[in-house]
Order: sequence, then structure tokens, then C-alpha cells
Amino acid sequence: MREGYRLAVAGKGVHFGYYPNMPEASPALVSYVGDPFVDTGIAVLEHQLAKPCEEFSEADLLSQGAALIQLYSQKIWRGILSVHFPNSGWTNPTMGADNVVKFHKMALEGFRNEAETGRICEYCRRPANAIVDGSMIPLLSNANSMDCGTRGRTGFAVCGYCLYAIQFYPLATLKVAGKALFWWSQDREWTYLLAGIAVREVRRFIAATPDGAIKPKFPWSRLLTVARTAFEEWSARTERIALRDIVGCHATNYRTSPEFDELRIPRQLFEFWNEAASGFSTLYNAIVAAAWDSKPVKDRKSKDAGKDERNEWERRNGFYEALGAAFQEDDFRAQAVRAAKQYFVKIDQAPPQPGTFDLACLFLERLAGMQNSRIEAIKEIADSIARSSEKKRLLQQLVTTRNFVDTLVYVQSRIDRVGEKPLRFEAILTALDLISEDDSLPRDFWLVRDLIILRVLEQVDPETLKELPDPGFEGSANENQES
Repeated sequence: MREGYRLAVAGKGVHFGYYPNMPEASPALVSYVGDPFVDTGIAVLEHQLAKPCEEFSEADLLSQGAALIQLYSQKIWRGILSVHFPNSGWTNPTMGADNVVKFHKMALEGFRNEAETGRICEYCRRPANAIVDGSMIPLLSNANSMDCGTRGRTGFAVCGYCLYAIQFYPLATLKVAGKALFWWSQDREWTYLLAGIAVREVRRFIAATPDGAIKPKFPWSRLLTVARTAFEEWSARTERIALRDIVGCHATNYRTSPEFDELRIPRQLFEFWNEAASGFSTLYNAIVAAAWDSKPVKDRKSKDAGKDERNEWERRNGFYEALGAAFQEDDFRAQAVRAAKQYFVKIDQAPPQPGTFDLACLFLERLAGMQNSRIEAIKEIADSIARSSEKKRLLQQLVTTRNFVDTLVYVQSRIDRVGEKPLRFEAILTALDLISEDDSLPRDFWLVRDLIILRVLEQVDPETLKELPDPGFEGSANENQES
């Protein structure tokens, strides 16, 4: 989190707000403040007005506010907004016309109100002219509660400009698994990039289901699909912005139990994608494509539509969900190993595609923290086996082994017996991440075995592969015992 920011508890959620140690307020009418709701709303406005927020005029804000009233009056938007602003002038059908007008004036023209509350805006440090509740800003309690106030005061103080920006963030959100999902970064350029993609996604979604029949599922599948699109747009740029962590905000503002989940995607994934794009893009894309649990529906009315088909917003990607499970951990390396073994190191599907071993190692190095020295040692062992005249016998032994260390000793002895250069003992120790032979085996030793097999499989002839036993079950059983 950037210096000077801290979390402000808001009901059961959080807000990222300004406090007395913050720098002076920006002279711009609206500006990025480090809060996902405010920043996403500003990014949406930058796309709609096609200029940076520093250049917004009051006339710009008023025209966009009037357009927003027309948009949110549509039936589908009234349903969508119930997760963002329940019991508000946007969603409450029992609210009288005069009160709806007052609500619109406060939410979209409050910056014209010169009345002050004697407090500063919790976001931008300008004078606050409203004390608001959860009908206008997600995750807040009622205006008389101390749950989200600072310094022992009730209510949440906000200026008209930040309140205005928040009303636009739903334009870049999908309702996924019952909660709003939107994208944010502490870097405003990434927030802008992500918001642009999200706005297009929301428009496509509404066009595809004007009756609201489609219910998006699987937050990580949706989030990483957009992240991949953002990476591709980033890659196509002549001048690239620095890679950053991005955050998927999965929130609900239901008054009984507001929630805010931070689904963080580390920049290491973008770094992996960037390196994999050089030589491995086709292979990687095939792995991701194979991880979808269902086929996309081309025509929902088609008689040929199978039961395994889903629209794109309801489909689950197993690889993306596995990555999401990893990224929810503070240290995601162990979970990343599991994802690698499930989707990259698949030794039960011979012959592997060329480059599978190198792609798997790149993933393990960038996301699971595997040292390059271990990877090079694994390659050295595998290449010695692949070159050996005994490779068929040795590979069969690796595939069926119940004792991996004894098998490496056997491999070393067998190669030496036929007069070939034996495996270096130092390479075995390095591959297994051991200091000496007295150390206990690491928990990931079956991954080392599978990587060696994968590397050898890429180099042996098809006839040898046909005669191999199934390699999948023995390793899986032992792996489960070890973990």
C-alpha cells in the first residue's frame, strides 16, 4: 500500500482513505485517491470523456451525471445496482419522486453544494459536504453509526466529487457469484487499462442478456480472463507501463452483511506471461483452452447445443481457479507448485508437446520460486537418461518407482555399468534441493521425478513411448502420502 494510506474500517469492509499525514489535496475536480471504488469510477469517466481526470470540467461532470440517470433508469440496471446501492434513489421503488430527485442532486451534483460539515473528506482531504451511508457508498453502515467514522465520530464524511465518482464504478463491474467484481490497481494507469476492458465486458454482457437471465460464476475465471486481456493490450503498446500487482475487488453492499474480498493477482504472473510469449504462446494458450470445463455456447437456440456448453460468463477454467486458490495465500508458491503439476507437468499424456518442460520450468521459476540451479540440475539428469543406451529401461524404472532416491542410484549405477558418463552426485543433490545426502527429502520430490520424466519423454522416440506403463498413478499416490 502506498505511503500515507491506511485502511478505514467501513462496516464489515474496508476503504482506502486519506488521513492527516497525507499530501495536500489535488486542485483537480476529481482525482485518484487510492480507493478502489473512487478510482474505478474516475477511470470509467476518463474513458467516457476521453481525457485525464485533471482536465475534467464541471460541465463534463454534469453532462455525465445526466447521462447516468438515464442509464440507471433502465430495468436491467436497476437490478444490477441492488448489489451496489441498495435502498437508494437508484434502486428503491418505494422512494417518492421528490426524494429521488434529492438523491440524484446529492450524489451527482453535491460538489456544487457549498455547505460544509466541519470535517474533511475521508478520501481526498477536501472539505466534506455530506455525511453518507451505504446507499451512496458501498460497505458503510447508517449515517448515525460509528462503524465507519474516524476519530470517534459518526458517519462517513465525503466531498461531492468523490461521492460523484463512486456512482460510476458499477459501469465497470460484473455481478459474479452474487457479488460485484471489478478491477483495481494502486497504479492509476493499470486501473485505467483494466476499467476500459471491464466497461466493454459489461456492455457485451448486458447486450447478451438484456433480461438478466445469465448469472456469471467463478470469480477467478472471470478475473483472470480480463487480466489476460489486459496483458495482451499491454504487450501491444509501444511504450509499456511498469508491471504491477492488480486486485480484483469482490464485494457486496447488502445491508445485512456487506463484504469485501481482495483477490490479488501478483505481477509475477504478468512477468511469466511476458516471458512465455516468446516461444511458448501457442503451447500456453492450448493449456488454458484445455482447462475450460465446458465449451462456449455459439447459439443458445441451437438444437446442437450440448449439456456441457455454457455461455462465456458461466464457464469455469480449472487452471485459473487453481491460480486463484494459490494467490489467496500470503505465500502462494506451494499452491503454484500444485497448479504446475496439474496443468503443465502432465506425464500421463505422452508424447508431450515440444517445449512443455521449458514452459513448466518457467512457470515454476517465476511463480513457485524454484531456483534456476535446480532446473538446470533436473535437465542435466534427464538429458543423461535420454542419451543413454539404457534409456528405455531407466525410463520404465522412473515411471514405476516407489522409491525415487533408490531409482536415481539405480540410474547412476546402470549408466556407469554400460560405460557412459554417470550422473553427478552434486546434480542429484541440487535437483532435490539437498545440502548433503543426510538431509531429508523435500516435499516436492515427486515434482522433480515428474519433471525428469517429462524432459526425457520429449526426447525419446514414439516406439519407446508405446511400451511404457502408465506413469500417472504411482506418482499421484505417493505424492498424496507425502503431502
